[in-house]
Amino acid sequence: MIKYFKYSSLWLLIFLSGCFEEQNIYDQSDNLNDIENLIAQIIEMDSIENNYPDYKIVAVLPKYVRRENQDNFKPRPPLSGHYLFPDLEKEFSEMKETNFSSDENIYIKKQEEDSKPIELSEKMFGKRKSKIDFKSQNTLLSFSIPIFNKSRNIAWIKTEFVCGELCGEGKTLILQKINGKWKIINKKTDWIS
Repeated sequence: MIKYFKYSSLWLLIFLSGCFEEQNIYDQSDNLNDIENLIAQIIEMDSIENNYPDYKIVAVLPKYVRRENQDNFKPRPPLSGHYLFPDLEKEFSEMKETNFSSDENIYIKKQEEDSKPIELSEKMFGKRKSKIDFKSQNTLLSFSIPIFNKSRNIAWIKTEFVCGELCGEGKTLILQKINGKWKIINKKTDWIS
């Protein structure tokens, strides 16, 4: 009986320790909802629906290349390559809203470590999702994976759109969630054609 109790206790301990193991940030469905809501609000804020009614969204947000591998990182043309994980301290250096605590720095580092491609859901973007096809006449939008602070009320994201052979723009946005809605608080044009 004591032997049975020892083995049962051991298995229970192993099971419980597995429950408390830290999960990959991007495997959590509420995080996908945050990402998709952020993207939907960017599309709304930029009036994409009105200005480009035939737009399509590149279906997969590519994973980040870790900064420790930046020596081997070669940026590709818009819409087709991975993004280098940003140095957020530089990106946010001029903004008073974004003094990151050590907890937040750990959370941001975890996003870099957990980075993997994310496919947008059929439910929210089904009719707009597309593979990269430069021959189509549609406007193509693509997004990096948003990087959130620990409170998930500040986000950094890259967006690109191509609306023809010599038509397009790439931007870096910093957004803040105010009263439940995302607002752009800083914007930088990375390239324009």
